[in-house]
Amino acid sequence: MIAVAGLVGLVAVWGAFRFIAADARVRHANAIFSEGHPVEGAEAFEAALDARADNHYRRIFADRLGDSALAFKADPDPRAQDLADDFYERARDAYAYLETFPHPNTISEYARFLRAWAAYEPEVNSESLELFERALALDPNNPALASEVDAAVASPPPPAPSPEPSPTPTTSPSTSP
Repeated sequence: MIAVAGLVGLVAVWGAFRFIAADARVRHANAIFSEGHPVEGAEAFEAALDARADNHYRRIFADRLGDSALAFKADPDPRAQDLADDFYERARDAYAYLETFPHPNTISEYARFLRAWAAYEPEVNSESLELFERALALDPNNPALASEVDAAVASPPPPAPSPEPSPTPTTSPSTSP
């Protein structure tokens, strides 16, 4: 009986350790993104998600990928354009969990990302509007969301920013071609 209790305790400690280690990995990946290294940050996030595929972590990762895709898209460097397209697809993949775990705030974040991307690819604007409507259907009593949906429906997507080289490197020296 003592051996079983000891084994249960060991499993509980191991589970807690894995939970804390996954949080540490996500914090580390987020810091890498914040330091201006999105390629390495994405790799670190993927490792963290392999350790623990938490929806909160997925939301942060998708948001970081989307922000990076938009930043790369605004940079006229051809390498940045390739990274923009890659990060765009990866962001869409990261948001895919919303099909089985519909969270209105995260759906509206995804819709904002697609709406911003519509400045470059107008055909995704209709998908962004559908996502806004879906988020509002899930949370119909949210006045801020209702206002945002009304504004999105009433106006075209914002124009693309003027192409300017980004002040931060698109990749770290270790990943540059």
